[in-house]
Amino acid sequence: MATGFKQLDLAVLIPIGLGGLATIILLSKLIERIFRSHYSVFFHFIFGIVLASTIEIIPREYTGFGLLQYLLCFLTLLLGTGMGWWMAQLEEKYK
Repeated sequence: MATGFKQLDLAVLIPIGLGGLATIILLSKLIERIFRSHYSVFFHFIFGIVLASTIEIIPREYTGFGLLQYLLCFLTLLLGTGMGWWMAQLEEKYK
């Protein structure tokens, strides 16, 4: 399969693409139904997965970090916070 991807073999790419598309469509319908019937539980389940994944991604060792790296971390924090606020404003605008 990896060779099929590398060589852009349509006999490999088309079935995988169709399977991926079918999976996305079917799972989106299933998740929509679950959200309709169990919104709070499912929302917190997804939030927990995202939070746990984020905790696993965060580095635990900062040896070799200098002032530049800390400044970049702070700037990306501000950028992410600003984007979240901006997206919340868009959501309110187009509700």
